[in-house]
Amino acid sequence: MKAAQFYGPHDVRIVDVPKPEAKPDQALISIEWCGICGSDLHEYLIGPGLSLQPVPYYNPS
Repeated sequence: MKAAQFYGPHDVRIVDVPKPEAKPDQALISIEWCGICGSDLHEYLIGPGLSLQPVPYYNPS
């Protein structure tokens, strides 16, 4: 699957990552549309600050 990852100021890359597998109490969803928020723009302009390493998707386990 494709994921957007931050690598530094003005450096966002679309990369292939493994598709996560849902556990019995979880669900996978398909995204049709998405957008960005102010913090996304802030990280793009000055670099990653909210997360120190590229994270393609949230995985709470």
